[in-house]
Amino acid sequence: MKSEEVVRPVQAVLDAGVDSVSLADTVGYADPAMVSRLFEQVLRVAGDRLTCGHFHDTRGLALANVYAALQLGMTRFDACTAGIGGCPHAPGASGNVSTEDLPTCSPAWGSRRASTSTS
Repeated sequence: MKSEEVVRPVQAVLDAGVDSVSLADTVGYADPAMVSRLFEQVLRVAGDRLTCGHFHDTRGLALANVYAALQLGMTRFDACTAGIGGCPHAPGASGNVSTEDLPTCSPAWGSRRASTSTS
């Protein structure tokens, strides 16, 4: 997906008065480089109104993607217990990043702490 296909609607909903937005990798195909590029671009238009990341673990990269977003200042992420779940709109997608993995890894990531929104 091209970044402008995400940035443009984000800008439109913010212009319409939405208070906050989050970015999701619903199918779990993103990698950390993709996450960094997209979050950087969306942060330029959304600033602190970009409030959350949502990463499925289909290819085993959800935790690495959280780390990439964390490096850009994101601190809130959707998560699910034991990574259980999926998405009815994305057959074959696994659950979100595992809730219990985030606090386990956070100390190794330095002073930034990730908080979770459990689904």
